[in-house]
Amino acid sequence: MDFEEPIGSQPDSSADADESVHEDLEDHANVGGKKCRGEAWGREMTFALIEAKRVEAAKIAVDPDYGKWDTAPVKWGRIADTVREICPRSAKNFKSCKDKWGDLSRDWRKIFDWNKKTASGEENYFHMSVQRRKKEDLLTRFKADHYTVMHSFLAKKESVAGNRVLDAHTRNMRGPSSASGGGDTLPWPQASEGETSSPSVGRRPREDADDGPGMLEVSKALTTNTDRIAEAVERQAKTGETQVQVLERMVNIDERRLEMEERRSVAEMSNQAKLIDVFAKLAEKL
Repeated sequence: MDFEEPIGSQPDSSADADESVHEDLEDHANVGGKKCRGEAWGREMTFALIEAKRVEAAKIAVDPDYGKWDTAPVKWGRIADTVREICPRSAKNFKSCKDKWGDLSRDWRKIFDWNKKTASGEENYFHMSVQRRKKEDLLTRFKADHYTVMHSFLAKKESVAGNRVLDAHTRNMRGPSSASGGGDTLPWPQASEGETSSPSVGRRPREDADDGPGMLEVSKALTTNTDRIAEAVERQAKTGETQVQVLERMVNIDERRLEMEERRSVAEMSNQAKLIDVFAKLAEKL
């Protein structure tokens, strides 16, 4: 899916100011205590970040457990390394990459939501003039090639997250009996230009705990599975403890049985000795 830059107008100074949102500058304190402007997020470096996120998304699609337990510094540190591999002049750290992606994903979502209205006759964002974008309170500038790459993997996650929310709602409407079944595994649908079949649920696609809606579903699933595992471990622990107690009782019972048999044997021997003594005395009297 290809997108075009806005037509029908030339960029003005305010548009250039808006575009600076996508070319943020970092502040760093120098030795004298003053702040200086850091390296800008230029077009090449921004594209490298988007490509790094696309690579991460592809790995997660192949292996859903990939990076699941990584902390934010580990995950975004890996992405920052990929950015440097793609764009060697990049000196962005993990926090800078994380913050920049937060801005990009939010801006992509605004355009994505608007473009879904094209089915009802609205004009595609990338066919709109700058003036029309301002009128609709949209971003006046967003690189079409950036949007295309982001759309290739974010739209799929958006569709999956929306379908899962609808499925959960349907199960709840059917009643408790239908909610007790196993979870469904949904395939990732192929992204289409309109994306009109995916309902808007007011969330961003799953990326991590702070910039994706799918993460909410994953977190709920992880919490549920963790609770189930904890309950199973607890039951197993209790069962194991009960088995030990039963074995201890069996040993105690067996020990008491042996003790009683020993006492009975001693008693029988004592009785036999008494009988022999009685017979001996009777024999003497006779």
